[in-house]
Amino acid sequence: MTVIFMSKNTEIHTLNLAGADELTIVKTFECGQCFRWNADENGIYTGVAFGYPARVWTENGRVYLRSAAPDELWREYFDLDRDYAAATRSFDGGEYLAQCVEFGRGIRILRQDRWEALCSFIISQCNNITRIKGIVERLCAMFGDELEFEGERFYSFPPAERLAGLQAADLAPLRCGYRAPYIIDAAAAVASAVGVDEYRAGLLPGDKVSEVERLLSEKKRGTLAFAGDGINDAPVLMRADIGIAMGGLGSDAARAAADIVRMNDKPSDISYAVRISRKTMSIVRENIVFALAVKAIILILSALGISGMWAAVFADVGVMVLAVLNAIRALRVHNL
Repeated sequence: MTVIFMSKNTEIHTLNLAGADELTIVKTFECGQCFRWNADENGIYTGVAFGYPARVWTENGRVYLRSAAPDELWREYFDLDRDYAAATRSFDGGEYLAQCVEFGRGIRILRQDRWEALCSFIISQCNNITRIKGIVERLCAMFGDELEFEGERFYSFPPAERLAGLQAADLAPLRCGYRAPYIIDAAAAVASAVGVDEYRAGLLPGDKVSEVERLLSEKKRGTLAFAGDGINDAPVLMRADIGIAMGGLGSDAARAAADIVRMNDKPSDISYAVRISRKTMSIVRENIVFALAVKAIILILSALGISGMWAAVFADVGVMVLAVLNAIRALRVHNL
């Protein structure tokens, strides 16, 4: 499988993220759950999440975030749709648990990229936060994609596929010690599970069209799908076998050019939609084969004078009822 990373939206905007009582950025960023956010002398945190640099600060009792990423990405990242206050009110553990709740008030569990969280956890073994941050930043600078934000240079977290083929010696400049082979082994396991053989990043609109044309020319079987959300993705969405547009943040041009429009903006849900489609088509085939088989049997028996009227009724109404009941299985998609 080949993955082509879409170009980022360059429109930088400021988001009124949450109240400072809901999200305390110092506690959240400094509690040891993430290692890519750093504060300046004014208390403004700068970091990178999901390939988007951002600045976060507190002002007049509110938390603000400045970035080019979609607002929904940050709401999910900071887990803002979960009512932490309601959860803590349900605790009934006496004085000591109440002290713990008060101490941790304002911390939110960041919904980080899973591979980044796993890799950071490996790096954190028998380590301190300052050194962990240094190793992570060097890892991103060496193997991540370069990003520009408000005149400064940042780096994305490298995908597992990029690290999977390395040797421990290749990670020597990170100064991560005995953790190097564990990082590489984890990267190889993740890359194998995801099934990504190659990827393309930082492509301009024309480059994406050329890359899709190349993939189409080399394709011997299967279907080429492309997911996009911007105006510049429209030509590629039309050219691919299946174009998938993001419904929430996608441009009108992208939605018009696509074959499928996702109602949310999570690319991870595309594989889920594929599994639903495969199950649905499997049920359709079962119903077609069952209906034709029953009708053929009843037709033969009728021609031989064996079956009567009730058999014909069953071949018509009965098969329809059984097909509908079988089709209800398509509603059970939660465990796909």
